[in-house]
Amino acid sequence: MVCVLTLAASAGGLAVLLIVRLWAVLRSHPVTPRQSLGLLIVAGSGKYPGGSRWACVSHYKTQSAPRLSSAFLAPLGAEHAEICSFSAFPEPDTPARKKNAGGHTAEILRLVGSLSGAYSPRHYVIAESDEMSAKKIHSLELARAQNDSTTEHTEYYLHRIPRSREVRQSWLSSVFTTLYSIWFSFPLVHRIKPDLVLCNGPGTCVPICVSALLLGILGIKKVIIVYVESICRVETLSLSGKILWHLSDYFIVQWPTLKEKYPKSVYLGRIV
Repeated sequence: MVCVLTLAASAGGLAVLLIVRLWAVLRSHPVTPRQSLGLLIVAGSGKYPGGSRWACVSHYKTQSAPRLSSAFLAPLGAEHAEICSFSAFPEPDTPARKKNAGGHTAEILRLVGSLSGAYSPRHYVIAESDEMSAKKIHSLELARAQNDSTTEHTEYYLHRIPRSREVRQSWLSSVFTTLYSIWFSFPLVHRIKPDLVLCNGPGTCVPICVSALLLGILGIKKVIIVYVESICRVETLSLSGKILWHLSDYFIVQWPTLKEKYPKSVYLGRIV
């Protein structure tokens, strides 16, 4: 009986400690300006569900697009880190653009491509079987290096982890595959120790963000998590968004209807 009570008390104490640490990590923290920010970017290819991309395209064309702030991530701590330039919304869709849309990867790379060089080094994380995203990342960084004559080499790294959930995979089995992905993600995030994690919805972002959160809970390092919901999510959040809404430091939406439903989110207009 004494052993049972001791174990119960220990488990309760550990649970309270974890809750307190989680609260401490998730609450707002003052940001110290710095010259650069180590950036971990979660990319992932995928198709927009049910043709929602084309639905949202016709929807945003009927609305005025606000001019965006030039300091999207600057408050997160990079002294000279800023968004260089954003188009208010994507260019008109042509058959070629539709064919090469690329889902989450296309959106996140448009965002990363507009970041200044203060976000360095850049670590990209993709699913181990995602070759399309790898090619797009290499193309972006190559073009970035060619356009920036002051940079002698491109400081970026590509990492792969097991996919947390396949298309049409059952919810029950996806719990185990996500845990398996976290098992591989935590050592990677611990080794990189990024200042900032930037993601926009692929299933791979959940284990990475959980791993980043664990760094803070364990007192290793506070990692800022920024989640940008896909432009195709006009009225409801994606599954990844519903999970990371509770875990991210900054949750950015691209439609005013989502801002109304989730008042604590950040609305900057269309940024990809």
